[in-house]
Amino acid sequence: MAEHGDVVVDVGPPGDDDFVPPAGQQQQQPPFVQFYQQQPYVQAPQNNWWVPPWMQPQPQPQPQPRQPEPHKVKLTNFWTHQPQVWFSHAEALFGTYNVEDERMKFNLVLPTLSEDTLVRVAAIVNAPHLLADPYTALRARLLEVYMPDVWEQTSRLLHFRELGDLRPSQLMDEMLAMLPPDELPGLLFKRIFLDRLPADVRTHVQGAARQQECRQLAAAADVIWRAKIQQKLAHAAAVLPDAVEEVTEAVAAVHIGGGKQDKGGGPRGTPKRGGGGRGRAAGRPGGRQSGQRSAYLCFRHAKFGDSAWECEDPSRCSATHSGSGN
Repeated sequence: MAEHGDVVVDVGPPGDDDFVPPAGQQQQQPPFVQFYQQQPYVQAPQNNWWVPPWMQPQPQPQPQPRQPEPHKVKLTNFWTHQPQVWFSHAEALFGTYNVEDERMKFNLVLPTLSEDTLVRVAAIVNAPHLLADPYTALRARLLEVYMPDVWEQTSRLLHFRELGDLRPSQLMDEMLAMLPPDELPGLLFKRIFLDRLPADVRTHVQGAARQQECRQLAAAADVIWRAKIQQKLAHAAAVLPDAVEEVTEAVAAVHIGGGKQDKGGGPRGTPKRGGGGRGRAAGRPGGRQSGQRSAYLCFRHAKFGDSAWECEDPSRCSATHSGSGN
């Protein structure tokens, strides 16, 4: 530190900024600066401290461009009833497998067309080399031919199919696919959907149909429709044993009779009409008279008739009591 009158000058250790080269002599850079100048891809730290080479950031490899894989594109047959949906599916596959060439996409779409469809676009199919964008031209032509206009779509909605074997949500999906792209489903659309449902299902869901969205309305109808199906199945399961027994009795009567007539005019073993008959009513609690048997046959008598060599249930089988079998 040196003092010059009232001015105090602080003289510190010499640094990089204090170095002044002699006149006519070029200033030489420090070694770490020369290192970064020789390797421009390495960014030098701002504080100019030396960094070991193993700590230097390495250059990142550049990503390689994706190669097209047209052999992985598996397209279904062209949908003439839903061409717009089919092209959306096809173009999603083109993007997945990086297929961008117009001629390549044209060649992938062509095998999916049927004979009738090829006839409709024969002008493009026969001369794709004359077109700058053959796939775009083929797509535009197919949409022009098979895409219904707004009035045709409206007419199809008004005369749409009944529910049939579909679930209400499936019917809603088909109706929404038929709706024109720039149209939103409104109150009239919901009314058309409700008219296609069974009356018992429509009664439960139409009260809140105005406030619900189309998908919510279809989901509510699915719940009622599924409950009705389960109720019918439970009823059928309860009635099935009675129906099976009626069929078994009818088959047994035919096997026992063997085509012969008894004194009553009917096949032998067939229950006679009138009092004391062996009808099905006699085999039910509350309908069978006391001491009477139903026309029940065991498996062997039902299958072999009089030729059965043994009875499986002699206490119940009517063929044993009538004298047939062993």
